[in-house]
Amino acid sequence: MENSAEISAFDDDTDPDNEPPTDVDSDPDTDNNNDDDDEDDEDTVDLPMDFYDLALTKILQGTGPFYPGDTIGFDIEVTNQGTLDADDIQITDYTPAGLILTGSDWTVSGTNAVYEYLTI
Repeated sequence: MENSAEISAFDDDTDPDNEPPTDVDSDPDTDNNNDDDDEDDEDTVDLPMDFYDLALTKILQGTGPFYPGDTIGFDIEVTNQGTLDADDIQITDYTPAGLILTGSDWTVSGTNAVYEYLTI
């Protein structure tokens, strides 16, 4: 993220009806995108920002083929690729018809499986 500031106007007296003086190396205005590198009436700073960036991967355990009644396992991993800790993360596994939840750390919510993380 960036934040910019620019001199948008100036004058050397209190008379609003006369022409303001000329700045020899900049053009005061309200557009901070029209200044070349020689102008000194505008400056921009980069703002380092902390952010959340959670990523999820789901991998099937085994190769199949699978048959009705088989136990099928999945590895689900959540990683934090951001700079801030993430708290109270909830994962929902959208369970299709025909699969039955067997993981003891998961809870059933309707037809889905839900897991609660604390912090990553």
